[in-house]
Amino acid sequence: MYHYGHRLPEWRLNMEENREIEIDLRKIVYMMRDKLIYIFLITILGGVLLGAFTQLFITPTYTATVKFFAKSSTSQISTSSTKTEAELNAEEKLAELYVYIIQSDTVVDKVAKELQINNAKEIKESIKAKAVEGIQAFTVTVTHPNPDTAEKIANAIARIAPDEVVKIVEGGGIKVIDYAKVPKKPSSPNLKRNILIGALAGFVLSFAAFFIYEVFDTSITETKDLVREFDIPVLGTIPRLDSKSNADKSSRTEAPVSAKTEVQPSDSLLKSIQSVKGEVSNEQKK
Repeated sequence: MYHYGHRLPEWRLNMEENREIEIDLRKIVYMMRDKLIYIFLITILGGVLLGAFTQLFITPTYTATVKFFAKSSTSQISTSSTKTEAELNAEEKLAELYVYIIQSDTVVDKVAKELQINNAKEIKESIKAKAVEGIQAFTVTVTHPNPDTAEKIANAIARIAPDEVVKIVEGGGIKVIDYAKVPKKPSSPNLKRNILIGALAGFVLSFAAFFIYEVFDTSITETKDLVREFDIPVLGTIPRLDSKSNADKSSRTEAPVSAKTEVQPSDSLLKSIQSVKGEVSNEQKK
């Protein structure tokens, strides 16, 4: 059949504002089935684009980690079994204080001086320290685009921080559990994760776009759409005329033949015609 685009008249649109929009879910599912190939391609494209962007424009960074043990006395370390809960809580709070000291300008400036790095602010921004919950320990991580530099900064902190903590906190101290090693793989960005995010974003956006288009598309594509929108019977339909080949077109120019289009009346139209014929015949009999 011929498909004609149709825009609802103004009075019809005003009526639509006062009632809930009816959604033919079966039609939407059927129409979305035709869009699956496009959704699939856009999903793949989203993953490829974000993966390429990650590789080309995001600088990889490397993370080196130092682990510390926090103690309340520089001369004696008691076992956890002999400590009260209050003492353990106090030492956990003390570990948080050590974290704060390590990130202070006092420690950072000495690290920059030892490594002969002029930009102490850059070093400070690369350092992150976090107390380990439940135990007397904390970690210091250094993130830098150069893996060797990240390792050097982390181990410089491991050498400098214990002496600075003793100077500031009386009766306190820290010991190094693990020194930093040169990282072999970048910690960021995560290429696989970004590809998955790009693919997921492509799928969601393409599916949502096609779905919204089908929901709000007011074009008339089938006779049932006319009946549903205008609540009037369809009198007839015009079949689609397939195009002829070039040979048929040339032969048509030599011997033109009139094309006939068959109009198929609906049942309601036939009943109306029969009713009119009956009335006319009755009048003639009178």
